Amino acid sequence: GAFTEIWVDSHLDGFGDLMTKLQPTAAGSPAHPRQWCGTETGYPSRVVGNGPVWQTGFGYLGNASSSQWVDKFCDPQLI
Repeated sequence: GAFTEIWVDSHLDGFGDLMTKLQPTAAGSPAHPRQWCGTETGYPSRVVGNGPVWQTGFGYLGNASSSQWVDKFCDPQLI
């Protein structure tokens, strides 16, 4: 079946081609990148920087000038 999202904690280490072949529409695959930008608090980390987080471009804060959509997300705090 089709996955809606794939998360690999760290680097793809050679799995990118396999992910693209088997799950081409899943968020988190090389064709549809997502990027973690913070901490488990649900907010971008202060270490990352103090400013807006753009959903375009790579890097924790993104890039306002980029034309590539790279969804940013933080883990929610459960307790």
